[in-house]
Amino acid sequence: MATQRTFEHILNFSRCLIDKGYDGYFLSTFGFNDKIRDNLIQHVMQCLAEKRNIGPFNLSTYSRWEDGPQPYVRCNFFTHFREPGGFDVMKMHIDYGNRYGVIRSKELLINMHAEIPTRDQANALMLERKKGLKI
Repeated sequence: MATQRTFEHILNFSRCLIDKGYDGYFLSTFGFNDKIRDNLIQHVMQCLAEKRNIGPFNLSTYSRWEDGPQPYVRCNFFTHFREPGGFDVMKMHIDYGNRYGVIRSKELLINMHAEIPTRDQANALMLERKKGLKI
């Protein structure tokens, strides 16, 4: 049975990601597609029903998305759960792509929640124009 402490960890972690601008829908390892808080609750309940550990697992969301041929930015959070600390992001992959696939990606190692870039920072990191060498 999920403890009150686990539910508090879910609320704290979801609040952290929402405060950083990740307020859209997330896809989790078990295939749940929902807002972050509801997704984590479903994930934890599935783990408890199967009598297995909660982590590690992946959470994926788009930080920039427009219908059509416009490019997107997708953020993948590789997350782990430990008692008594709660949910931690171990690393983050940020992909920039379009309808044909991923154009470039970047991996960030995360040691604490404060190091998770905001949604705007993640988008800026991937959308910045790199100047090429002119010949």
